[in-house]
Amino acid sequence: MTPDKMNGAARQAGKPEGTAGADRPSNLRVVLEARERQVERAACWLRIGVASVASLSDAALAISAGTTRLALFALVVGTTYVALMAGFLRLLRRERYHPWLKYLTTTIDFAVVTGLTVAYLHEAGPETPLFETVAVAMIAFVPLINLLSALRVGRAIIMFGTLLTCVSVVVISVTLGRGAAALGYALGLALASGVLAWTISSSTAEVLLRLARRNQLTRFLPREVVEQVDRGELDLKLGGVDQTVTILMSDIRGFTTLSESRTPTEVVQQLNEYFTVMSRIVLDHGGSIDKYVGDAILAVFGLPAPRPDDAQRALDAAQEMLHALERLDRTWEARGMPALRIGIGLHTGNAVAGNVGSPERMDYTVIGDTVNVASRIEGLTKSYQVPVLVSETTRRAVGESPVFSLVDNASIRGRQGTIRLYSPEAMNGLCPTSVSDAHFFGETKSLTPA
Repeated sequence: MTPDKMNGAARQAGKPEGTAGADRPSNLRVVLEARERQVERAACWLRIGVASVASLSDAALAISAGTTRLALFALVVGTTYVALMAGFLRLLRRERYHPWLKYLTTTIDFAVVTGLTVAYLHEAGPETPLFETVAVAMIAFVPLINLLSALRVGRAIIMFGTLLTCVSVVVISVTLGRGAAALGYALGLALASGVLAWTISSSTAEVLLRLARRNQLTRFLPREVVEQVDRGELDLKLGGVDQTVTILMSDIRGFTTLSESRTPTEVVQQLNEYFTVMSRIVLDHGGSIDKYVGDAILAVFGLPAPRPDDAQRALDAAQEMLHALERLDRTWEARGMPALRIGIGLHTGNAVAGNVGSPERMDYTVIGDTVNVASRIEGLTKSYQVPVLVSETTRRAVGESPVFSLVDNASIRGRQGTIRLYSPEAMNGLCPTSVSDAHFFGETKSLTPA
């Protein structure tokens, strides 16, 4: 994958050139919707249980007070309420989440509780021994219902629930008829429940945001980097620093031609399997996934701070990637899927690492000549028919322990001068990019470097 192709992908995605990357939108909304769905489902079951017990208790209480009509009313309302909750449960089982459902269930909760309470108080009358006890108990109970909104993350539902709580306690207090003092006490409880629900909801949202962000970052960055972000030691804000990194660029050979003979579903399935294995290898060796561009992987070793063995880590990752691809090829061929061949380019040098983009959308990436050179080197693996090529700077950073073969003193397109390219001898027999591969992919390979 050349820089030209990378920048083309960036332009298509509406990103600045040189910063193309995988789409990384925050999945907080998905997390919150999944949590709200779970909360609503649990709340519906709770409502069904409470409503069943409450309607029977209200009916028994009404009968003891000599109001058979109120007992029948309580049973009808309770049965209807349970049927509605069962219907909501059916809606929650569907794949699509309906945000309006929480407002509807909240309205029904307060309407049923307030309606039953006021109906009982009117029917029983002040002379009934339990008249004041029931009224006071319900004034205290209604704000507790409002605390359910704390389990739903969002300001709007909390404000909506608090408003209904205030209306409910005012209606019950007026029915009780104990004056302004009782009304003030009831409104105080209602507003206090809203403040408490707001506090709980905000804390929950913050925790979920951290978990969602951590889950997102661990897909691309080493665990130690994510932990630094969590501890506040690494600030993910706009800007970057110039530091030494080793870039690993890998690309699948002939993937465009290969994709033309297969369905998009088959291509995506194989790519996902490939990316999953290769990304894990990079992360296990202390690298980070900067981006996926089509079928190419851009990995960086040396973030957030360079280490003396970054080049060796990158080289080890490259070798393990080739071994892993051989295993994947055997699995794919057994399933009737085509084998893949890859080329890997390694280059060490300075690059600017940091967040690029806007405050609304940032991409933690590396930019600089080092990235472009690594991409060009990877492209030359096809011309020289070797799986891995490393630059002179990477070879020096690794040291003399691995055996390298000098491949050529090659010109890099778009760059003045030449650069020495080496091939690790231990990897030359792995996933060879040979002439037979050209026949396999329907390509014609050139032995002359671009």
